[in-house]
Amino acid sequence: MSSSFSCAIVWTLVSTISWVSTLCVPAPAQESAQPAAATRPLITQPIDESNLTMLKGNTHPLARPEFDQGTAPAGLPMNRMLLVVKRTTAQEAALRKLLDDQQDKTSPSYHKWLTPDEFGKQFGLTDGDMSTVTKWLQSHGFEVQSTKGRTVLEFSGSASQVEEVFHTKIHKYLVSGKQQKDAASGFSVTVASGTSRHSHRHTLQPYL
Repeated sequence: MSSSFSCAIVWTLVSTISWVSTLCVPAPAQESAQPAAATRPLITQPIDESNLTMLKGNTHPLARPEFDQGTAPAGLPMNRMLLVVKRTTAQEAALRKLLDDQQDKTSPSYHKWLTPDEFGKQFGLTDGDMSTVTKWLQSHGFEVQSTKGRTVLEFSGSASQVEEVFHTKIHKYLVSGKQQKDAASGFSVTVASGTSRHSHRHTLQPYL
């Protein structure tokens, strides 16, 4: 099946694979900060999976040849993987200003925190973009859950699904007597046409 995201969306695939990754969201307060400008749709063209980019920093540093136990079974469960959407430059600037204002006693936004829903509406994907990404993952057989912050989608599937969709190989690794699973090479994902900059970071927690 062929599918690619167009416009200014950049992905980070966080391979929680067998390690646990956490996402922290500030607790909401009674009052909310003043809303920023509404987000605009970023996916504007049909998906074309022939347009790929290689992600960097998404393979665990301990997924090394000396620990490699070979290819993982095709049906091996791959649960709670995270697809992280990079904010646009405008969203990032607005978020930084809001964070500064929330600590500025002279600002109307001082100590006025956002709820997860409000954060998502200001700094996450639109409903339409969330639906497009969700349907893309579901079209490949993944089970998908979204978060209220609208910047992360949690999805689960099998090793073979991950290998097919993200163009990698899943291997088993034995480290300090514990068996883990991770990609033997980097992930490749569909990329938005017109996107000029890709920034990815590895957020796995050490498992030793």
